[in-house]
Amino acid sequence: MSNRRLWASGLLLAVFVTGCGGSGTGNTGGGNNGGGGSGGGGGNNQPTTVAITFLPGTPSVVATKIGSGALSAQTLTSNTLTLSIPQGTTNFAVAFVCTATFGTGATQTQDVEQTLIESTTVDGISQGEVCVAPNLFPGTGSTPPPQSGALSYSVDMSAIAAADQLYLAASNGTDSEETFESNESGVEILPAGNDVVDVLAFQYAGGFGPTVLVAAKQYTNQPVPGSLNGGNTVVLGSADEVTTEPITYQNIPPGFTQILYASYWPAGNGLGFNLAENPSSFAANYPVVPSSMAHSGDLYEIDAFANRSIGSTTDSVSVQTLNSIGPVSIQFPPVWSYSGPAPAGLPTIDFSAFPGFSGTSGVAYSVGLDWGPSASGVSDGYGIEVTANAMNGATSFAAPDLSGLAGFLKAPASGTQVNWDAGIGQGSPSIWVNLPFTQGTLSWASARGSYTVP
Repeated sequence: MSNRRLWASGLLLAVFVTGCGGSGTGNTGGGNNGGGGSGGGGGNNQPTTVAITFLPGTPSVVATKIGSGALSAQTLTSNTLTLSIPQGTTNFAVAFVCTATFGTGATQTQDVEQTLIESTTVDGISQGEVCVAPNLFPGTGSTPPPQSGALSYSVDMSAIAAADQLYLAASNGTDSEETFESNESGVEILPAGNDVVDVLAFQYAGGFGPTVLVAAKQYTNQPVPGSLNGGNTVVLGSADEVTTEPITYQNIPPGFTQILYASYWPAGNGLGFNLAENPSSFAANYPVVPSSMAHSGDLYEIDAFANRSIGSTTDSVSVQTLNSIGPVSIQFPPVWSYSGPAPAGLPTIDFSAFPGFSGTSGVAYSVGLDWGPSASGVSDGYGIEVTANAMNGATSFAAPDLSGLAGFLKAPASGTQVNWDAGIGQGSPSIWVNLPFTQGTLSWASARGSYTVP
């Protein structure tokens, strides 16, 4: 059996650039600033107000520029940055730095993540940006772990023939935890309070084979500490089995390795969790949770990726879609074959070879660089997001030097190995601009590799 993490922050699933280096592919392909929308403002020389919210963490420093001005330091109010864009101006930029801490003592490491966004009022006047929390995973950093308690459980999944893995997931609205169980009874440490607890049974093929949800049951207002289901055995039966909906695929590039993930994001209380992981091919369907767990407004996230390695680089195309229950159609974008930038501390990425999307609505470009860790265990990353409207017809982008601003990173020194990735995406605005997420689809073409700074 495999102990794998089933859940990720929904915020992290919908950003173009995430973590150090802004990995634009994988489970984190998505974007904050690609969406269309009204620029607002208008007559009487009234400025346009743009609000940018940072979640779940708070940046240590923030700087902005409007139009062709210079970047200057700013302050936040309740994790929100408000910009006043004068009439006749549409472009603005936001730069910020966030830090995540992992481990404790001698094994503690830090990821310092610097991000630059260049956007326009046409791309949306209410935008969201991910800032990793100082202690992203509870109990792993220097801050005290959340209050927790012991929950005893007993689960009988013998009636579900395909089930061979058990997971428990708990959330009290402010904290959450998931755990893989090798036994069908025991005690787990979960967030204290009145929790929503999901009992999830999976079928696991072993090795690198698929893992698929086959049955699920939910308990609300479960006291922790306490005993699940009042101390009675949780029995999974036919009413708890999943149903399925079909997936179809178009324009799969030949010679690419295929990967599919499916996830569930409840509109009500509880955690989102993975429904299926298929690392070797595209599945013909995805699981749907039992009706007893369903809420009006639930979303199903389907992430399909196709990858190809060419020498020292990897090309990828992907589609991420958030939809309500129903058939899903995946249309892959054109492949972008890119051998990478000329090695430099701050390189220039050339997007000119990409065949192109239709129009500029919802299109954005990303650049991600990461290097480290240093001797002190610090890894640095620089992620850049630029909308097509902000590019204004340009086909290349040079990573700007932000080190002149207090609290921002210096470029990697000569001899440093830099991992890079870059991508181009197009999608409906609601998938990344609105929080919480609503329905939408993002298509993405990207490439990644590494080089040594000369």
